[in-house]
Amino acid sequence: MSISKGINILIGPDLHCWPTTYECAPRGTIPSRLVEWRNIKDEILNVALKHSAKYALFPGDLFNIASPKAEAVIEIINLFEGLEKNGCKVIACKGNHDDVGPTVKNFVDVLSEYNPLWGITEIGCYNFEELSIAVIPYQKPTLLDRSGSPEKVSEALVQKAREMANHCSGYKVLMGHWSIKEAIYANGFGPKNEPVFPLADLKEMGYNICAMGHVHKAQVLNEKPLIFHPGVSIITKMDEKTETPSVFVVNTKTNSYILEELPAKKIEVFELTKDSIVNFESGEWKKDIPEIENCIVVGKYTATEDEARKVDHKEIINYLREKGAFYVEGIRPTIIRKERDRGATIDTSLSRVEAFNKWYDTTTERQDLKSKVLLKFQELEKEIEN
Repeated sequence: MSISKGINILIGPDLHCWPTTYECAPRGTIPSRLVEWRNIKDEILNVALKHSAKYALFPGDLFNIASPKAEAVIEIINLFEGLEKNGCKVIACKGNHDDVGPTVKNFVDVLSEYNPLWGITEIGCYNFEELSIAVIPYQKPTLLDRSGSPEKVSEALVQKAREMANHCSGYKVLMGHWSIKEAIYANGFGPKNEPVFPLADLKEMGYNICAMGHVHKAQVLNEKPLIFHPGVSIITKMDEKTETPSVFVVNTKTNSYILEELPAKKIEVFELTKDSIVNFESGEWKKDIPEIENCIVVGKYTATEDEARKVDHKEIINYLREKGAFYVEGIRPTIIRKERDRGATIDTSLSRVEAFNKWYDTTTERQDLKSKVLLKFQELEKEIEN
């Protein structure tokens, strides 16, 4: 096993081929998010070729859902075939999004029929000329420990990784689909009540690289050995609005890495100012809109009930589309509601009609309707008394 000159390894994020959220293509045409995913696929091929990557690793969640459309399976096969044709060996494993149950065949199994290394669903170690790769794909926790306890399953994961490190030789890589305990999710929180790999354990196992899928936020948790989550290839939910989908390219001689950005749609969130809301008809709010071309867009503003009535969401959405938004997720107002005080004079000493009359005066309801509503209320009061 010789790595004196070093080789480049492409390590991809969770592929999630392909999501249907934020879809904007007209019915009967090619889905816009499929077109986006194909662009991402092409860029992964370009990056591998650019850096002469000899291996490409994909640590799980190859598909966005466990029962993907046939086109998604074909897209993954096309990606893997393209990499292999360029001399880049592909090793990919199952993630939790790919899993349909411990005894049920899944679509990662279908990939393994094309090439066993494209759809690894069982724990194992794979030795190649330049390196060894230990793989711990996602499995139902009870398969690792009958109790299913996060603590017990975590212990089992660490034990499996240590055992395989002893079977690996030379440059060692650990790939799996599990959270690292110290990782931060895209929503800003860390793992809770789930199996994890503690960072301290990963650091002392003897692997040169530990690459884990599952966490949708790209992050390097340790440089030497290199321990990281590569994130996601495509944005699927609002939690990921700060993410820049990328692939890692790692050199085995220096153990250094670079990130190559993927052409995934980004999420842009903007907020209209108070002045823009108060003077909405002036059109000043348009100055609050950032560059949104080709982005998934969400607008926000805070206003009172009266101010919110002046805001035309349809006008905003039409303007966003004119500016080139890929998809408008929506306009989300935060309404400051006026407290409706019952008033100290409203108590049990008042009749229902008197109490209603005083209450109505404390509301923002139309006063021109008061007499009509009060008349109906009085008629209802008489019916009740009779």
